[in-house]
Amino acid sequence: MKFEGKTIIELKDAKSGKLVRRTEDKNMLTNALTKFYKQGGITNPSAFNVGAIRSDALHYLLGGVLLLDTALTEDADIIRVPTGVGMTGNGVYNVLNSGNPTELGSWNETESGWQQDGSYKMVWDYTTSQANGTIACVCLTSLYGGYRGTGNKSVTYKTNAYNMSNYNAFNTPTNLIDYNILGFYNNMRFGLLKGNSSTGFNGKTEWEISKFSLPTTEVDVRDNLNNRLVETVTVQIPSEIQNLGQRYSDGSYTIRQIGSSAYIMMMPAETRGTYYTRYFHFSDSYPVYIVKYDMSNDTVTLVASLTPSTTGLAAFDLGGNEYPSNAVTNEYAVFAKYIFDLSNLTNVTELVDFPMSGQNMYAIDGEICESNGYRVDMAEGVYAPVNPSSDEGYALQSCNGLLGFDGTKIWRDPRYIATINNLGTPVTKTADKTMKVTYVIKFN
Repeated sequence: MKFEGKTIIELKDAKSGKLVRRTEDKNMLTNALTKFYKQGGITNPSAFNVGAIRSDALHYLLGGVLLLDTALTEDADIIRVPTGVGMTGNGVYNVLNSGNPTELGSWNETESGWQQDGSYKMVWDYTTSQANGTIACVCLTSLYGGYRGTGNKSVTYKTNAYNMSNYNAFNTPTNLIDYNILGFYNNMRFGLLKGNSSTGFNGKTEWEISKFSLPTTEVDVRDNLNNRLVETVTVQIPSEIQNLGQRYSDGSYTIRQIGSSAYIMMMPAETRGTYYTRYFHFSDSYPVYIVKYDMSNDTVTLVASLTPSTTGLAAFDLGGNEYPSNAVTNEYAVFAKYIFDLSNLTNVTELVDFPMSGQNMYAIDGEICESNGYRVDMAEGVYAPVNPSSDEGYALQSCNGLLGFDGTKIWRDPRYIATINNLGTPVTKTADKTMKVTYVIKFN
């Protein structure tokens, strides 16, 4: 699919209605839609399995706009808003907004639509209180991505009317309930057999990894949606994580796949009273361990051992039944309200006023992670609320491009940027002006 587009931004004086600035700039396409349409094998063979995509691909895939405060590198492989880039405004097809968040503008139905030359025009209006700040780049995204945004500087939010499930129709493989799913690689799912205490990470001197068929690029005649065991291997683990005690049970871990490696963060928790009353620790006696399991060669290496003595933080316990905010990548880890630079453990950033618990975050790349309510830029040490949806039920532990895996199913992630339109000269909108943003798509 090929198209070209341009962005027109018009600023008007709010009192006189006089046009004070007009810019017009052309876009470049990223590889996002190519990656979105990539087949997921037998588990989710086509994006057109989804009724919304079959009936209205144009709006579902390109019906959102992001107004960014920083120009992006014009590289087709940049399909996510990267670190260090903030969102000044956003807009969504057929969505009006007269309140918070002030980043979100309103769809102009009167001026939008198909044009006589075959192009399609999308127009959004912004009042004097909306999208104030610098705009250096404009990107088209999906309806879901445009509504969700990439972090509201106003520190307010509005519930996203669209869901990630609008973009996915699943054929679900049998759930491997006896395994911790570490990731998927080479048409296989990798699972660590659980122990008697629910996680399988404690009391081990080595790991037994079972590899089950997950036909995404190749299909064997023996394959179907059930689990076919391909092989089981014994994996040696570092001495630091051998014979871990019960505090490393009760689901106190988070896993993130990046490339062929699974990054696993083990968080020590103690059950007091009932299973549902858990206290998560941060102390020298019970480190937060981060390990890397390379699925291409079945090796496990220790990435970091987080303790007060290695990071400079004071020890602490989270209260009963308080699951810590957490995320892990190949570059950073989030535990409670702290970001740890894994290349320099004493480089710790506190996310001031960020909730210590309840934010189970998943990395978009090595530097950005998101929960249902927040986007955290780990490299910059900042966070902002996003506009959450009602069905963020995906444990987005693994991702390869825009195809992800949540342990039981393949999904497509609509949080992409399909175009990059850097403005020749950035636009600064102030509270004495209104703004109209027009995006025209011309199909070849």
